[in-house]
Amino acid sequence: MAAALAARLFRARKIDPQTHARVVVARLRWAVAVMVLLNALVWGGMIATARGMIDIRQLVDQAWAFGAAWISAIPHLDVTISH
Repeated sequence: MAAALAARLFRARKIDPQTHARVVVARLRWAVAVMVLLNALVWGGMIATARGMIDIRQLVDQAWAFGAAWISAIPHLDVTISH
């Protein structure tokens, strides 16, 4: 207890407000850029689907087959409990 009271207090680093603002704005720019690219990707997929360039049923069938292949690759563990 005495050691804890005698310990030096933590002093936070002081950051220049302008530097902090620049860092925040840079992070926001990256977030907006990623969001715009993902939005364009989604809308491109929607337009391609509407024009018939992408077959949703085929994509679902492929995803289903891919998932089934992964599940079948999982080793099965049979446990028999005998008394």
